[in-house]
Amino acid sequence: MAQPHVSCAGPRFALRLLCKGAAWIFRSSPRPAWISLVTLIFLEIVLGVDNLVFIAITTGRLPHDKQHIGRILGLVGAFFGRAAFLCFASFLVHLATPLFTIDLGFYTHGVSVRDLVLFCGGVYLIYKGIDEVRDMLALTESLRPNIRKSIRTRV
Repeated sequence: MAQPHVSCAGPRFALRLLCKGAAWIFRSSPRPAWISLVTLIFLEIVLGVDNLVFIAITTGRLPHDKQHIGRILGLVGAFFGRAAFLCFASFLVHLATPLFTIDLGFYTHGVSVRDLVLFCGGVYLIYKGIDEVRDMLALTESLRPNIRKSIRTRV
């Protein structure tokens, strides 16, 4: 029985090639490598959608004849920016040589540049979270008297 001719172009071929490549990665890589790959793919999809929404909102403010070029430049800038950040993250992952060691007796840990960057990023995220919650609570408190006044005027 003759095999049907398979074109090397088109979405089906690309999907088949992607699936074969993913299967090879899952078989040949240690577990943390493919878990990291899946996590990275998920994050890229989420951040890509976020970029599209942001670019659509910001280019909507441009004059109608400039919106197309704004979208193109925004997408190209987002692509190259993301590629630069991924290269930096890849470089950062390999900075695992300990700069100094913390010895607590029962626990010893060599602190590297990667650990310091991750620690600073975590502290920044905690700060931003607390700051956002504090701003939301302040906004709620400032709106509360106005809500009471509007309820009184309706009744």
